[in-house]
Amino acid sequence: TSVTQHLAFIRTRRNVAGPNYRELIRLLKAWIREAKRNDTQLRCKSFLIELIVAHLWDHGWNGETLAIKNYPRAFEQYFGYIVRTGLLGEIKFDDYYAASDVPSSNDAIRIWDPVNPTNNVASAYTESDRLRLVRRAGEALDQITWAATAMTKGAANDAWRFIFGPTFQGA
Repeated sequence: TSVTQHLAFIRTRRNVAGPNYRELIRLLKAWIREAKRNDTQLRCKSFLIELIVAHLWDHGWNGETLAIKNYPRAFEQYFGYIVRTGLLGEIKFDDYYAASDVPSSNDAIRIWDPVNPTNNVASAYTESDRLRLVRRAGEALDQITWAATAMTKGAANDAWRFIFGPTFQGA
């Protein structure tokens, strides 16, 4: 695995997408920190977040491109992807190798290193870890939906605090 190539992989997408790409990843990492604070058994590497965002940037979700300039919509896409797929499919990239170079795997989550076709970055995750992550994503998606339809700004901010923690100030 090459750190230089990993950085180039992310930089290539960020350069095309603009600064909102990096900010979306930063916000999703804030979500996972808060989720882990509330569930110490939750597993999700920050690199996993970056790879899911890269996949959504490359392929979109539900016929839409990743809405990186509309964070609430991008969160819906990100969490919706996790919930709907259950992370049961494969995520692989072809920047540094052919997708056909990726070996078959029975791992609970199969998200392949973008520079090493033999490295499933989630190979140590169990079925329980996958289900826990999908459940947390579902909870976050529910809160985003609630925030979008809340009758008051305070109720919307409470939903966002569920995602980002009690220090979230709101809009």
